[in-house]
Amino acid sequence: MNMKSPRVMEFAAMFVFMAFAPSTVKCGNVTYTLSQVANPTTDQSSAYAKIKIAMDSAVLMYNTYTSITKKLSVSYNTSVATADGNTNGSIRFGSSRSYMVCGTAMHEIAHTVGVGLCSAWPKLIVNGRYTGVNADAMYQTIIGKKDSLLHGDTQHFWPYGINYESEVKSTADLVDHCKIVNAMQADFYPGAVIAQVPAHSSDGMYLVARSGSSLVYGIPEACFVKISMYTLSGRTIAVLEQGTKAAGESAINLNYLHVPRGNYIFQFIAGEHSENRTIRIVR
Repeated sequence: MNMKSPRVMEFAAMFVFMAFAPSTVKCGNVTYTLSQVANPTTDQSSAYAKIKIAMDSAVLMYNTYTSITKKLSVSYNTSVATADGNTNGSIRFGSSRSYMVCGTAMHEIAHTVGVGLCSAWPKLIVNGRYTGVNADAMYQTIIGKKDSLLHGDTQHFWPYGINYESEVKSTADLVDHCKIVNAMQADFYPGAVIAQVPAHSSDGMYLVARSGSSLVYGIPEACFVKISMYTLSGRTIAVLEQGTKAAGESAINLNYLHVPRGNYIFQFIAGEHSENRTIRIVR
């Protein structure tokens, strides 16, 4: 990551809790686990507390303004100069409290979902410009000006990458960061991501993966629905849907899942109905 002024991150942390209206619907599924030693020192306890506040704020932003699913592993590591994020889901914070804030956490989450690190990134940066059509279109919508392109280098994009103080002037800038990173996912991972399989119906309930990037389910009457995704070994990847849903057919966009191609188990619970289906991801 680029070195950032402490002021921008304090500014970001100050505004993040003001960003959400009661009617906002959360659609992302970013989660994290903070690694902590059993008997922390005073320094470690202080760091854990600050990192937790930063990550809680950043995850709330991403889950409100993106459709991204990502499981993160967060740690405190004094050998890290600032903070860093990796596509394997790890985020490390160094000893400087200046980076234990929402803005830094959002910046590193962006790295974990491909910004600057995915295989497509070098191809999308041409002569200092980010050329992905989806994120460019989102950027043009945000600024209200056509034919404007995002800038980028080997690891970062701007504006709205939260790299420098000048990029964050209000909460809206943090929201726009999320919108652009969300749009970038379609540039990084274009096309269908799930294999088509036949629908399965039981008592009017069904779960089916359709070509494109949709997981579709149907229920004959309103009930509690929970759809979870697991590896074949049983490790939980994500809870894709949870809550009381209206009767009819609904679709879940899987285009932003960051998983390798292969077979996965999807557990479908609807009322008293429960079944497991194996679906193949085909990037």
